[in-house]
Amino acid sequence: MPVLLLMVVGAIAFWITRTASGRAVFKGTFIYFIIMFPSRRWHLPAFLAPPIIRHEPTIQMKGRTLKPDIYRVGRASKRRRPGIIIYAPLAPEGNRDPYVINFLQAMARIGFVVMVPNWPDRPVGLMDGGDIEELEVSIARLREEPDIDPNRIGVIAVSYGAGPALIVAAKRAFKDQLQYVMTIGGYVDLWTVFRFAGNGKVRIGDHEVWQLQPHPYMRYVLLQTVASWTTKKEDARVIQAFLGKIRDFAAPLYLATLRQLVSKETRDIIDALEHISDGMPLSELRRIFPASFRAKLDELSLTPAMLHAITARILIVHTTNDRLVPYSEARLLRRHLRKNQQPILSTLSGFDHTIPPPATPANFFGIYAPNALKIIPLLYTFFRMQEPER
Repeated sequence: MPVLLLMVVGAIAFWITRTASGRAVFKGTFIYFIIMFPSRRWHLPAFLAPPIIRHEPTIQMKGRTLKPDIYRVGRASKRRRPGIIIYAPLAPEGNRDPYVINFLQAMARIGFVVMVPNWPDRPVGLMDGGDIEELEVSIARLREEPDIDPNRIGVIAVSYGAGPALIVAAKRAFKDQLQYVMTIGGYVDLWTVFRFAGNGKVRIGDHEVWQLQPHPYMRYVLLQTVASWTTKKEDARVIQAFLGKIRDFAAPLYLATLRQLVSKETRDIIDALEHISDGMPLSELRRIFPASFRAKLDELSLTPAMLHAITARILIVHTTNDRLVPYSEARLLRRHLRKNQQPILSTLSGFDHTIPPPATPANFFGIYAPNALKIIPLLYTFFRMQEPER
């Protein structure tokens, strides 16, 4: 019996260490545990494995100073490694969030050179075309790392970061520079996201309509967007001061007070966001916003032609009860991708946008176990893509 057990253990060890499928299964399972227990450190002690090194290069970009973190195990070597950019520009704590750091270190531990862009002076809630260029510059900088395999570079884009990532992937200059883009809770059409924030209705196809209650944080984000996009500097200052006093996103925002403090142009935008109706045609929705807002929304939205131009493989993860970015955006993205792009849509349930719930016994059996059959195959595909070509 002990001999048989040793043979089984040896066969499993050989499969995990010597075969591409075994490595992919092991890495996918390992990362799923990191997702379930984001605050736990599942990494090997230092005396059993080389340390994880972090360095912070400085990149100057048209008035912005970017300071991305780059993680790898040990120092740069002659062995080529896959590179990955984790792009979540609206994350409140950004690259200093302890859960994010744990995930970055886990990805480095299993063989990646991991970059997370960071703009230290970024205004909270800012969304603009500069994010597209920020990601382009980050990709170019990651390719300069001496141990990067230029044929194995991709982006995991979280929430709003999906839009800029897909826009970059659609550009001719980046067609041969990105192997894949994985979107988590991402969007395609920013106009649809704004409409969802106003009415909570999600259209799935031509007839099916879901009704969800938008997350209270959504209104906070939209007001931050108004502050960052308005041409009235005094209005931006007033809105930022107003939002800076909020401690509970679920509490009423008392917009009547804010309306009295801003100009008519900004007040009209706030009113429009509050009263968007489900049946409002796009032409009417466009009429509500000033030209500067329309330009921003168009710049950060994707058209079917742009999606068709993407040559990188697209992996899509979205939860059906997402109350920040509606699930319909994942369906829209999947529908507009061509078959030869080999897109995969992993539809999850029980999660809320991109934040995993605590791995309590109830959540383990009610959320994580059922979703494992959906997410682990996607992770398996993802890690198989990272295997170097023979």
